[in-house]
Amino acid sequence: MKMTRSREILAVILQCVMAVCTAVLIFSFVLNFTFASSGYIASRFPCDEVAAQCDEQLTEKYTALAERSGFPVRVFEMVKENIPTVSSVKSSVKGLVEGNSVDFYNKNQIDFFYNLCEEYAKGNNIDYTKGEVLATAQEAAHIYSDTVGIKSAESASQKISELKHKVTFAQFVSTLLLVFCGVATVLMYSRKRLGYCKLLSATAAGGIGVLFSSAMLYIIKPAQHLKISPDVYALGFSNMTGKYFFITAIIAVAVIAVSYVIMIQQQRSYIKSKDKVKVT
Repeated sequence: MKMTRSREILAVILQCVMAVCTAVLIFSFVLNFTFASSGYIASRFPCDEVAAQCDEQLTEKYTALAERSGFPVRVFEMVKENIPTVSSVKSSVKGLVEGNSVDFYNKNQIDFFYNLCEEYAKGNNIDYTKGEVLATAQEAAHIYSDTVGIKSAESASQKISELKHKVTFAQFVSTLLLVFCGVATVLMYSRKRLGYCKLLSATAAGGIGVLFSSAMLYIIKPAQHLKISPDVYALGFSNMTGKYFFITAIIAVAVIAVSYVIMIQQQRSYIKSKDKVKVT
């Protein structure tokens, strides 16, 4: 029995909704175990890469400070031996996911640079006033904090929490819509095989949408534009989003493959059943 025009339009709308719901479920499923998880961020953040870039920036900034202050750059760079930069980066990321900003500009850090500068001045018989040494130590501590520490960690942590709630809500709504539209699609067809075929086609379409979207977003790298200071951390998150889109693409390929395999098996079963009817 041929479907009416209105039922055909309704069937197409239901398929579109199912395709969108499938895409949302794939993206939200991966998000739930990645960027919506503070544990994932803490364990997967590329601390070594970020620390290497922080070291380069520290060298550049301390070289400029050495020219202004008269103290050699090696004096300031001893902070890298006292506190390995990678350890500071890990502390900053931990503070980010916990919502506590790690402030590297503190009395201990200022005292560390002050003692280094004072020791160098005395050892080389250079005449510096305590005020000059203190000002240099404060600037060196500021440079370290601005280069290695993440600013506004509380705001970032709040956004992670909000993202988790939004992802959970999106999964719930998408699942309900997918089930409702799937059942409605199957019931619309007198031949249930056609209904199941439409359902699987919509699922495959959602997977194809995710695959192409992931590929485009992987190239665009939207995380590079995150408002995270310093910028080196935004680049770190950009690397993480690249892995996220790669995972979603792999899952999308699996969904597409499974959908088409089931459709092919259904078609073969239908052909076999028709052949049996002809024989009898």
